[in-house]
Amino acid sequence: MVFKSASLPSPRDSSAGAQRLHDLVSRTEHAQWRDARRIAKDQLGNVRSLLKHAVEHSSFYSEKFKGIGTESLCWEEFQQLPILSRQELKSAKAEIDCESVPGSHGALTNTMTSGSTGSPVEVRATDRVNLQWRCNALRDHLWHQRDASLTMAGIRWRAKNEAMAPKGWDLPNWGDPHSRFYETGKAYFLNSSSSTDAQLAWLLERDPHYLVSHPSNLRALLLLMEEQSKRLKNLVQVRTVGEQVTDELRQLVSRLAGVPLVDAYTSQEIGYMALQCPLHNHYHTLSDSVVFEIVNSEGKPCEVGELGRVVITSLHNFATPLIRYDVGDMAIRGGACDCGRGLPVVEKLAGRVRNMLQLPDGSTRWPNFGFRKIMEVVPLQQFQLVQKDLETIEFHAVVKQKPNTQQESAIRNILIEHLGHPFTIEFCYPSSIPRSANGKFEDFVSLPSCR
Repeated sequence: MVFKSASLPSPRDSSAGAQRLHDLVSRTEHAQWRDARRIAKDQLGNVRSLLKHAVEHSSFYSEKFKGIGTESLCWEEFQQLPILSRQELKSAKAEIDCESVPGSHGALTNTMTSGSTGSPVEVRATDRVNLQWRCNALRDHLWHQRDASLTMAGIRWRAKNEAMAPKGWDLPNWGDPHSRFYETGKAYFLNSSSSTDAQLAWLLERDPHYLVSHPSNLRALLLLMEEQSKRLKNLVQVRTVGEQVTDELRQLVSRLAGVPLVDAYTSQEIGYMALQCPLHNHYHTLSDSVVFEIVNSEGKPCEVGELGRVVITSLHNFATPLIRYDVGDMAIRGGACDCGRGLPVVEKLAGRVRNMLQLPDGSTRWPNFGFRKIMEVVPLQQFQLVQKDLETIEFHAVVKQKPNTQQESAIRNILIEHLGHPFTIEFCYPSSIPRSANGKFEDFVSLPSCR
């Protein structure tokens, strides 16, 4: 059975939880086709309810929003509320937490973020928050009309060295929430901490129809497949989560795998924030779950086409309210979409703030490396650029054979051309490049001394 938008079947079990999930998916799938003004009006009602609760039950917000009329709040007033930083969330967590939550929101749970930024935080959530997460997971499948009868493989990071190669995990179905509504095909899971060679051997043996992984891990797999002249025969779609997806990666997937790449924007503390449009590479923000703002350096809303910081308000977390929370990512605001959805558009997710190139004149930009040209000079198994200061960039590369002087000179010229400044390029050739605590990887990092 194929997932089709607005056609989620009745639950396969008779539990109240499954029916609530079905009803929520049906409502949100219907609401997405309303015009943008109606969606914004409905969203503002949710914002007012959240702020009212936060002011009444959180000592942090009681002080922060003192004198604000939550029941008559307009969007202009909301956009002037102070932005919550990650460090503030970490240091004032006890004061941010609400003393009580509505009984209808269910039991409390705790979530610890991975700390990929070097600063893990813990947030509380409720059954209501988890219900929204399941709803959006199903909507991702509905939007992209995946065939539930096919097989799904995931290669993602998991703690404690579980599900390592060569075996990983073989599972009977796609799991909750999908198996509540569909008789799905088998699912397979492998820890991305396994070596790329072992991952590829595992993947070729299972040859799934759908593959989900981190973008950097996917890139390494594809390049190894090209090197070994291997191909997945059954693959129909690649999914990515957890890292920035570049145009270069989309082109690589298309060229080497011959299938589309579909991305979703999520975080551990918030959940789903945006899904890729079924017709385009841009994203639609999930207005029933979050208020998704993109703001400039002055904290004002960005114009269409303008790059800014992502600020999120989680609409259903009444346990640890995250109101105008700076998630540390950069994005470009998009215009209206011709797919018919009234949901706001994010033209591009541009990675984390610390992944922005800093130029000596004080400007910043999203870095373009000229990756494909570099690969024509030297086949790279993995690479990372580290901006040490405003004039120096380290090029870390994992290679089978160290480049000669002429090849290094060619790489240096490519980087300077694409980065737009005559940086000093220092070459390093480690045996491997470590990932962050949660298995994610960033191909460009700007050190604090540059910012």
